[in-house]
Amino acid sequence: MEHNFPDEPFLLFLEIDDMRNEIRKDEVFRDELMGYAEGEISKNGTFLSECEIPELSMINEDAKFEGVEISEEEFESIWEKAINKN
Repeated sequence: MEHNFPDEPFLLFLEIDDMRNEIRKDEVFRDELMGYAEGEISKNGTFLSECEIPELSMINEDAKFEGVEISEEEFESIWEKAINKN
């Protein structure tokens, strides 16, 4: 996500289910603060979307976004880092 707003994340990492609903989310801010959400757990203003997440190809149609799929292992590593920072 391309912007310079310090109070908004510039990196998002989502784990989604087969129905395209968020299961877990990590957000990274410019000041290296990390937020995360899972179920009813929410840290640093991060929350799960109640809407279905579009396909990655649709997200990437907007020039402001550059989404890529990452492995489960990569997501777990980022998830653990977010939890340990908080």
